[in-house]
Amino acid sequence: NMCWRIWHLARKKKQVEGEEIQRLAYRRWEREQGRRDATEDLSEELSEGEKGDGVGEIIQIETPQKKIQRINSTLELWSDDKKEKKLYIILLSLHGLVRGENMELGRDSDTGGQIKYVVELARALAKMPGVYRVDLFTRQISSTEIDWSYGEPTEMLSAGQEDENDDSTGESSGAYIIRIPFGPRDKYLEKELLWPHIQEFVDGALAHILNMSKVLGEQVGDGQPVWPYVIHGHYADAGDSAALLSGALN
Repeated sequence: NMCWRIWHLARKKKQVEGEEIQRLAYRRWEREQGRRDATEDLSEELSEGEKGDGVGEIIQIETPQKKIQRINSTLELWSDDKKEKKLYIILLSLHGLVRGENMELGRDSDTGGQIKYVVELARALAKMPGVYRVDLFTRQISSTEIDWSYGEPTEMLSAGQEDENDDSTGESSGAYIIRIPFGPRDKYLEKELLWPHIQEFVDGALAHILNMSKVLGEQVGDGQPVWPYVIHGHYADAGDSAALLSGALN
């Protein structure tokens, strides 16, 4: 009887976990379908409405339900004027095990080549003229199942550039991994199970950005906060987080 109860509970637990994964997958499908439908509707309305020719022209389309505004703009290329700036860049890569050295690529399906890519991207961006600091945000995990380094809140990837003609390089410049705790603190989660905890990540990341912007302002912004120049999310979970962060900061 006891063996049957244990088997029944294990089966029930597995069933509940399976239903949760299916529910999250269906929510993502609904979200993507909604975005796809909105894009198709906008394309149809633009083909019927008045289209502008000039760069920066605002196009207004009247529909029975809403008014849509679209702003045509050109992609701003990295030019010489950026080299004189002190830019703050945000990268987001939520899932997998992210660290700068001894990467455990292939440990699981979430810790693959994208880990090496985002780390090298952060280092490369920090070396570009005009970039003062790059923060790569990921998840902080304090679990006995993985190495302790994934529980460290901050990890330096590279120091800031040293310019003998510029004395404004401060101690906060360079590229860093910033680990934000969200979800179960002592458990590693696959990317499919992170979605219910996205807002918790956004809240933690936003608090760090607000504080760091003030710190950078004291160092290179003449006392004015240095806000992120760009927020770049990698994969769907980070992309959703980037959109929420951008909306909160704007």
